[in-house]
Amino acid sequence: MALALLGTVAWSSCNKYKDSISLKEQENLGDYTLMRSDTFTIQAATWAEDSIPVSNLTYYLLGAMNDPETGQSFASIATNLYPTQPGKSFPATAKMDSAILFIPYPPGANFYGNPGTPQGINVYQLRQMVDEAKYYYNSDKIAYNAEKVGSYYGLLKSSRFDSIRYNSGKLLMYPGLRIRLTDAFASLLFKAPSAVTQTKDAFAAYIKGLALVPEDRDFQPEQGGVALLDLNPSGLAGVKPRVILYYDDTSQLEYEFGYQKTAANQFNFKPAGVELTRQLNSGGWWPYTFAQSMGGCKTFLRIPYLLNLVNDKTIVINKAELFVQLRDQTAHAFYPPPSRINLGQPISATRRRSNLIRDFAENPAYGGTYNSVLNGYKFNITLHLQNLVNQYFRFGKNNDLGLLLFVPSDSPVSGSRAVFDMRPGNTKLVITYTKLNN
Repeated sequence: MALALLGTVAWSSCNKYKDSISLKEQENLGDYTLMRSDTFTIQAATWAEDSIPVSNLTYYLLGAMNDPETGQSFASIATNLYPTQPGKSFPATAKMDSAILFIPYPPGANFYGNPGTPQGINVYQLRQMVDEAKYYYNSDKIAYNAEKVGSYYGLLKSSRFDSIRYNSGKLLMYPGLRIRLTDAFASLLFKAPSAVTQTKDAFAAYIKGLALVPEDRDFQPEQGGVALLDLNPSGLAGVKPRVILYYDDTSQLEYEFGYQKTAANQFNFKPAGVELTRQLNSGGWWPYTFAQSMGGCKTFLRIPYLLNLVNDKTIVINKAELFVQLRDQTAHAFYPPPSRINLGQPISATRRRSNLIRDFAENPAYGGTYNSVLNGYKFNITLHLQNLVNQYFRFGKNNDLGLLLFVPSDSPVSGSRAVFDMRPGNTKLVITYTKLNN
């Protein structure tokens, strides 16, 4: 049974919302009264991101951009490389031609930022394999060698199908990133001893994998962007991420990338927006706050008088909804709003890593998807708040750690950001609850 209490309290008025408990025009329901409160004080701050998962993702991000609101973001990829035909070696008389790396773009919205900005992408050999048994966070670093084994300069967004030489004919390739690898690296593949091609593990120890790293070109604001890449193998030849080694003019051998569990993103974020930089450096509460993916930043919310609901009358929360609006003029064609925002809480009172609240897994009405009419997001947090008031009423424990708004690292994968409007009325908490009169 969910219990909490309500009584007469003195509401504090900071420079945000003035709290109150307001009784709508409701009939007296005998022993119960239905009540609604929608003027809770909400204080908001921007926090630097602590750490986020960067492995076992649906897709992976690659590129660099300078967002005028948040600053510079860099997304690299580390992935293992495996032979598709273990045990196969080249004939002694074979003559190597070249090696091409290909990674497809997933269909749909697969780019965030300015698609017209050319970028440089360099390829390096990893010094260490991506460990399938390890769950990587953006604070984990995967080392790679200093020598380039491939490079690309051009646009990262493309919807153009292309064709490549495949066996004795042509193969139509899905839109994607194509990078010619150096002759030295192609030769390394070509001369691999037969022993190291017997198993995937043996080959991965010989060539531990590849890192794709965007060049830091000091983009001006509103230049650059990040692309989604699909590293998951497919049975279709035209959409399979791989390295193709050509030899003897008409022959080739393929090497696969490491699937979801043997790939990881690497992120670097340099806050540069005037408003964001001021918030991160000085702390405090702000009328506008930020959330940036790729290990950037997130918004912390504090509702200081929430537990004033608990005093000397039993209540049950019927519905608790948080409405969060975006700041006008901050989302546009290059920077559309995130299709999804997550609402969670800090993992503890002393750690800033995000932890999802109970409603995320158990409440079908949790929400969090972008609503164009609201120009923002709606979250149903009934279970979370009921648990807080229960703990406070029954045991006198204040377990309210605050709330966090952050861009998810998966489902979907996105390079997006949001600027939230935290002014009274634009972001608000609405609680409907039943009070026991006796």
